[in-house]
Amino acid sequence: MEMLSKWTIAALNRTKIFEIHPNMEGKPNLSGMEGELIKILMEKIDIDYEIVIPKDKEFGRKLPSGNWTGLIGMVHRGEADMAIGSLGIYENRFEDVDFGYPYIVDAVTFVMPKVNKQLKLFGFLHVFGFQVWLLILLTLFLVTSVMYASSKGKMKRYLTAPLPLVLPCRLEITNVFGSMAGI
Repeated sequence: MEMLSKWTIAALNRTKIFEIHPNMEGKPNLSGMEGELIKILMEKIDIDYEIVIPKDKEFGRKLPSGNWTGLIGMVHRGEADMAIGSLGIYENRFEDVDFGYPYIVDAVTFVMPKVNKQLKLFGFLHVFGFQVWLLILLTLFLVTSVMYASSKGKMKRYLTAPLPLVLPCRLEITNVFGSMAGI
């Protein structure tokens, strides 16, 4: 793009984002996030600008004829030097116009009401139902009992052995219980 003394900027009048209000001299008074951004950019590069609004008030979609509507169409046809308006960078747009570096990264998400506004100390227990927790505890008890019973004879042999004695870790009751409890 060649340096012009005055740029034509295509924009849409959108509340809190890009608002255009004429002032006493007839120049547009810009407000909103993108309005402030344009004012700062144009002031820093010391270029006068004019704001134009597309007649169809669209961001831009490609028509079957290959032409564009809205902001993208004005830039593509040369009616505007640039466009601002939280424009999404899509492949079909990228084929016909250049995009600057994104200044907003936004994600679309769902919003749901909170079930309970207070953080509960035992909130993790609500992950499973009562029966599932009961089966988990029963399984933990049974497996620990079986492991203890299977190692009981080996433990007696080690407990009656003369000192010094080093017990293998896998035969310790606490280690068996700890490994089953995930500790």
